[in-house]
Order: sequence, then structure tokens, then C-alpha cells
Amino acid sequence: MASKITPKKLYRFRSATTSHFRDELKQAVLLHKVWCSPVDCQNDPFEALPVFVDSPIHEMKTLLALIRERHGANTTFSGSDMLSLAKSRGLNKRQRSEVLKLSENIPLQRKAAKKSFLHQRKSIKIAAFCGNSESLLLWAHYADSHRGVRLNYTWEENNNSSYRYPKLVSVKYTKNRPVLSSTDIAKYICGGNLGDHEIASEKFTDEVLEKSILTKSHDWRYEDEWRLVVINEAAAGYSITLPLKVTSITCGASASRDTISSCLKTAGDEIPIYQSKLSDSHFGLQEQQIN
Repeated sequence: MASKITPKKLYRFRSATTSHFRDELKQAVLLHKVWCSPVDCQNDPFEALPVFVDSPIHEMKTLLALIRERHGANTTFSGSDMLSLAKSRGLNKRQRSEVLKLSENIPLQRKAAKKSFLHQRKSIKIAAFCGNSESLLLWAHYADSHRGVRLNYTWEENNNSSYRYPKLVSVKYTKNRPVLSSTDIAKYICGGNLGDHEIASEKFTDEVLEKSILTKSHDWRYEDEWRLVVINEAAAGYSITLPLKVTSITCGASASRDTISSCLKTAGDEIPIYQSKLSDSHFGLQEQQIN
């Protein structure tokens, strides 16, 4: 998956009005963890929604033949053995025969592969960071109109192989929505379920992921977003960010005393806390350390 070199500094704008704000501060500062939200809870309604186009029937048949040659005569685009599934559900011979006929129905299987892809979309969790620290729009959109905070992170590469942390990847901005064909989806779903790198190579899988979860409209390019992506069936929750660590916190220009107090209490004497204020001379912000 193509990605830029991780910046030495990244930022995360957060609202202070959420019920878990204080806990999120402690998790970020003391435990180096970050809250990951489901992809369909993001601001952008097009998150992980490429344009789906139907591949020619003959192309899908060729792929299905390859899948069955490598994984059995009753394997479908989902990577499932339809005969085994039918038997496990106690179907009689006639019913099993009908199931196998359905597994030959390319348009039906094409829809099933897309449905499986969209189901997997629900398991995607995201934590967004950005390379832009000064944007007034970021303060407005993600820090409750300057009433929240900006967590300032520093990337500290750690060579200790015992550490396991998710990879940060950069978002690509484009004017056109990415396109995935039925063949792309079927290869991705089947290759992933069967662990078959000939059907879906690592390069191909990365390309699908880039199109689906790392591509956004150019309207969002001001964010210069980097995201931590977690794919699992678990609910939203915290994920470790080592070696990305909070090195300071900036309170918004309209942050309340309670918000500032929470930051000071969490940071202690170890992490600088800054208060942002409006510039007297231009459209910008100034910061002053308050601890």
C-alpha cells in the first residue's frame, strides 16, 4: 500500500463535550491509546464506498473456474464450499442440488460478493490524525468550534520488535470516486477468506484497500489526513498507538475552564499545555503555555 513517510508530528482535534472526553485524555496521554470509531460514523458519508460496477459474465466465469480449480468444485466467490454448507444445514439431496445450481448463477454470486464486501465494511474502525496543525476548519469541524483540544503527537520510531502497533497510512484525495468491479470484489473477498495470494496478491489487496478506505474527495484535502485502520468484528474501542505519543496539548480559543482543568490534571508536570487565542493581526491563532 503506497504511503508517504510518516511525519514526525501529527495532530488530533477532539471535542471536549463527549461523555468519554476525560477518559480519552487519560488513554491518549498515559496509555498511548486512541479511540477508533466505525467507518460509518465518520463525517464523510462516502467513507469506504467506492463505485461498484458489474464485470462481464465471462470474466466472472473465468475467475470462478480458477477458484474451483484451486479450492474445490463447489467453492463460490465468498470462499465458501456450498456443498459442505448445505450438508451442515441438513438439506436433502434435492435441496443440495438447488443450492449448487445457485452457486453457478453468476449474477446472484456477484451480488453475494458485493453484499459480503459491504458487510466487511462494518468491521472497519478508524482513528484520524492530520498533518495540518493550524487549520481553522479543523478546529471548527473536529474540536467543537474551538471549544475542544488538539492533541499534539510526535512519531518516535521504536525498534523493539515486541511492540505490536497498527500502521499509520496516508489518505489519498481525488476528484473522482474510486471504482471497484465485480471481479475486484470477488477476488478480494475470496482471496481473503481462503488466504490465497494467487487469487488476491498482497499488492492487489492493498490496491482494493486504498480504493475503499484510503481515498476521499479532494474537498477534504485540507485535513492532510493520516489514519490508523483496524479491521475486526469488535465494537468501537481503544487501540494502541506506539510509537505515536502525545507530547503536548493545545486547548481551543473558546475552551472552558473545566476543559483546561482536565488537561492540566491529566498532563501533570510531564506534558506542556497550551492555550490557543485569536491573533490580533491576521486570520490565525497564537499559543501560550499555561503550565
